[in-house]
Amino acid sequence: MMKLYLSGKYRLLYNETPITGFRSDKVRALLAYLVLAKGRPFTRTHLSNLLWADYLSSSARASLRVALSNLRQVLAPMDDLLELDDQIVCFNHQSPQFWCDVLADETLINSPLFLLDLQHISAMPFQIWRRQQTGESS
Repeated sequence: MMKLYLSGKYRLLYNETPITGFRSDKVRALLAYLVLAKGRPFTRTHLSNLLWADYLSSSARASLRVALSNLRQVLAPMDDLLELDDQIVCFNHQSPQFWCDVLADETLINSPLFLLDLQHISAMPFQIWRRQQTGESS
């Protein structure tokens, strides 16, 4: 069972063992974004603009490729969670072997600790999205 905690300290556990293989905080942010989308697919262009908007488009795409590769490694024990092809990326949040605190109890979104560990991500589009999710004012 894989468990993701987005309220309080950001944690990803597999069979109660912490997963620490995230290459960067942007990879953790990418996972949170995909999970909270509840199965909505995104284009790679959208995701690269979300987290690497201040990069040249070729560099942003390369950074996303590296992030997705790392995310696949992190999620390797459960290879059915991340669905991707050359254009689209989607997270399978309905897997019976996946649990997220915020998806299980949506009142946690109102917690001041929701997505707190991701407030320092230096991508303005992501921060706008994070503030929308948390109800935080600019």
